[in-house]
Amino acid sequence: MLKEEPTRKVMLLLKKFIIFKIFLSLMLTLPLSPTLAKDSAIEAKGIELRVGLSTSARSASFSSDGGLIIICGGRKIYKDGKIELTLEGSSIRIDNLKVSEKLTILPASRGLLSYNSKPYRGRFEIIPNSRGLTIVNVVNVEEYLYGVLGAEIPSSWPMEALKAQAVVSRTYAIANLGKHRANGFDLCASVHCQGYGGVSSEDPKLKRAVDETRGEILTYRGEIAKVFYHSDSGGFTLSAKSAWGEDLPYLKSLKEDFYQETSSPYSSWKLEIPSTKLMELLNDIGLDVGPPKDILITKKDEFGFRALSLKIVGSKGAVEIPATRFRQLIGFTTLRSTAFTISKKEPLERVRKANQRETQNEAPDIEKPKKRRNVNVRELLAKGLSYDEIILILAEAYGIIERDVAPKDEVSKEIIFPSKPDERVFIFEGRGWGHGVGMSQWGAKLMAERGKSYTQILEFYFTGTRIEKKR
Repeated sequence: MLKEEPTRKVMLLLKKFIIFKIFLSLMLTLPLSPTLAKDSAIEAKGIELRVGLSTSARSASFSSDGGLIIICGGRKIYKDGKIELTLEGSSIRIDNLKVSEKLTILPASRGLLSYNSKPYRGRFEIIPNSRGLTIVNVVNVEEYLYGVLGAEIPSSWPMEALKAQAVVSRTYAIANLGKHRANGFDLCASVHCQGYGGVSSEDPKLKRAVDETRGEILTYRGEIAKVFYHSDSGGFTLSAKSAWGEDLPYLKSLKEDFYQETSSPYSSWKLEIPSTKLMELLNDIGLDVGPPKDILITKKDEFGFRALSLKIVGSKGAVEIPATRFRQLIGFTTLRSTAFTISKKEPLERVRKANQRETQNEAPDIEKPKKRRNVNVRELLAKGLSYDEIILILAEAYGIIERDVAPKDEVSKEIIFPSKPDERVFIFEGRGWGHGVGMSQWGAKLMAERGKSYTQILEFYFTGTRIEKKR
């Protein structure tokens, strides 16, 4: 009997093993549980973005060819054709239904969803508040980029330049998830973040650029890189350290040796603005120095190419401000970069030449700049913001924005404001368009035309970064 005991134990173990194998094989043939299936679907969809299209809409209409599904508080309502939403107090009115909570609207079939007759991919969330309806398009990041690139870069440009832009725009989007968290979404659809126009902004060639770089972003030492881009560097890019004091190894000042071959319409420009207009703009932000007598460049970047700070000397005193802040004051589309020289026409000289003046391009109305908010770094730290988040807040406050691109329609090389013969006029003659940090779009175009791949373009402008897949 003593010899049979081990044999019995072995038989029992073998029996349990066989039962386990049968159980396992059955489990593998069964369908996934709803929870597992849902998780798999989320992974397949990839990263979703919440894009704010409006924060104060009084009404909105939605439609889809295959009908609509409205989700509210766990309830599903099916609607054919089109629905109209209106704000009523702090609630949403849909036909005879009044709700005060978030609505989710999605197409009943796999079709597109139209908001105010404009087609979009994904689904919508509508959040009511006393100010209006916040309209949020929830969309996969790749499909979001389909609607972004058309606002960022011409589809007629070489494919490798378009692919470089796709990677940069994707990196920007993912790095800025939650930028507008306080408003209930990640990114806005305006130039403050990235221009986004939904399906109506899509283009087959630009979609191909997105698809061929699917999931690719720029990283540095395992972290998502901070990407900045602009229209035209003028031949030299600006380092992050010179721009706002943060020394990022992959955002250094670079010389574009190939720039002389550029066909950019922004390679040179001229702005003439009278002292009275400058005084008015300075007064708007609380700088009362009187009519400016002189504007001096007090600091330049390491190439001696781009102004970093300016001293404005007026009849009541003088003030020194960052050149980026001065550009923000004048207007980003009026003073196109900080790569400029400054000269002036004195009143007596202008009186002599008043009758010899040629017809010039009419100057645009300058939008009144918002007064710069005071940025208290200690308060931001106390709120739990990271060093990187604080740097971006400071950068924006001083006129450095991630994307700084020219409008689609080509504009004149000269802007000359009306002035009187007895007024002093300041003349800014410059190169390029934008802040100069990161990738120059016209530089990327030229590199692509010279046979460089999108990976080589990105390595040039963001030296030391890696392209990685983000799923």
